[in-house]
Order: sequence, then structure tokens, then C-alpha cells
Amino acid sequence: PVVFGSVPDGFTLSRDPSLQWTLGPPTRDAPNVPALLDSPRTLAINEWLPRPDIALGDDYIELLNPSSLAIDLGGLGISDDPDQPSRFSFPPRTYLSPGSFLVIEGDELGFGISELEPIILSGPGGEVFARAEINSAIADIAYGLLPDGQGDLVALHLPTPGHPNAERSGIVALPEIELVGEGHVWRYLDDGRRPDSQDWR
Repeated sequence: PVVFGSVPDGFTLSRDPSLQWTLGPPTRDAPNVPALLDSPRTLAINEWLPRPDIALGDDYIELLNPSSLAIDLGGLGISDDPDQPSRFSFPPRTYLSPGSFLVIEGDELGFGISELEPIILSGPGGEVFARAEINSAIADIAYGLLPDGQGDLVALHLPTPGHPNAERSGIVALPEIELVGEGHVWRYLDDGRRPDSQDWR
């Protein structure tokens, strides 16, 4: 069987002249044409959430392919331990589309993301392609590159997994929510029953 991961829209898996499976455009009734691929060294650890609390349910890492070409992720590893570079590894023939984001949640990684440990993206031989780390983290605040893929590492105003990063965070302001209007009374029942609409004023 052919083992493969994700394949970008508009592409197929086909055999190249050496009979190896690779990415290419559809070529029905014509010779296969391998697609041009960029180096995985161009990938960026674009955003991550180390301390989910109330607003978001799981920690995550977001990779960005800033290239105009697809990238083969097969065999790449993600880890928080330099001595174990492949705590998570991508299956063979897993491709990331040009300009696309890929979000990997903590339960997929198999290890928790901590502000005390680095995030390391490595090649099959252990060569480090990208590394990101911070010294401390605030709950429900994501950290990432601004602008995407190449900018400064900042605390983000809003987590944006799978989308371009938003503006950097200053003081995180919560929206004002009026729970009970001025001059109104919140009435409830002592026996725990749900009040009918007429019980609320």
C-alpha cells in the first residue's frame, strides 16, 4: 500500500521517472510531471498557544509555508526536546500547500506545549529547521511571528490558528457585557427549577 498524508488541492500523487511516488499535477492520458517543491527549511513556526485556559480548549502549534511552492513534510519531526527531535513526525508524502497554514493540536503531538520548553522543527536527520521559545506565558494568549513567517516574535492580541496573525497584544481588553440591565431584577427559584419566562424581569 501507498502511505501518504495530506495532498494539496489540484495535485495528485504519481510516480516520477525513478518510479518513486511524488506530488504532481493531474496528467490523465499523459506522462507524469513531478511538481516543483521548496525546501522544508523555508517553513516557519508561525504561532503557538502554550497555556490554553478558558477561551481555548487545547494547545497547538501552527506551521506556515511562506513559499510559492508546496513543501513535503514527510519525515519532519516536532519536539520540545533537542535529544528527541521526532517526538511527533509527519507521515511520508505529507504536503503543505503554498502560502498555507497547518495547525497541529497538542493531543495530536503526543506531548504538551510548555512555555518552559522550546518548540523545534527538525529534518529526518535531526537538523534543526526552525526553533521557537519564550520564557513565560499568559493563559489564552498565543505567541507568533508578525508579520507572518518572518517578523518579530510577539504576544498576539487574538489567537488565529490556521489564519494570518492579528495585531500584537498590548493590554488584552475583554468586551463589556451587560448581564442585567440597570433597573432590572434577576429573579431565581430556590428549589432549582428553571424559571418560566414570566419569572424573569
